[in-house]
Amino acid sequence: RWYHAEGAKKAVELLFTDEDQDQKKKASSIDLRVGQAVRVTGLKKAPHLNGKPGIVQRQNPTDSSRWEVELRLERGKLEVKSIKGDNIMVVRASEAQAWKELEVRHAEERRKREREERRWQEEEAKKKRMDEKRKETEWSLRADGFPDMDPSERLEAEMSALPLDDEAMMLLRRIRTEEALEVLQQVSLGGLGNMKDF
Repeated sequence: RWYHAEGAKKAVELLFTDEDQDQKKKASSIDLRVGQAVRVTGLKKAPHLNGKPGIVQRQNPTDSSRWEVELRLERGKLEVKSIKGDNIMVVRASEAQAWKELEVRHAEERRKREREERRWQEEEAKKKRMDEKRKETEWSLRADGFPDMDPSERLEAEMSALPLDDEAMMLLRRIRTEEALEVLQQVSLGGLGNMKDF
């Protein structure tokens, strides 16, 4: 019988000890405020975040032992992480000047990164527009290599490519466009030695 009494006593002790430890743990966690400057420390699952500065955003609504902290990462990146209060260290007043300088540098890095990303996006958009324009041009080219244009435009284009005098151009414009194009093709292929032979 004594072991039943001892066992019950031990169970009660364990229960109250666990509650006391939980209360001590809650009491030991620091009092954080929204907007407070902090550093992350003691993370085991994400050790790359240890030492990173951040700003407290709010207490985690689903877990009161955690706080959402906006961390300052490399190249001016920001990321909000839910971190246990025990892993958050408040920046002391003596570190305030260093913190401000760090914030200024981080903001400059963020602006620089955003400018680079905007420039890259603009370049990509420009490349895309140029590719689309090139594809449109390729699709509009006919088998003979001329852009898809009406015969009169094509006649003018071919006449401008050949060394013709004004009189020859006037004669070509007077005849049917298809016939004029045929004559120009013969001249360019060497079928006629000179336009005047026509």
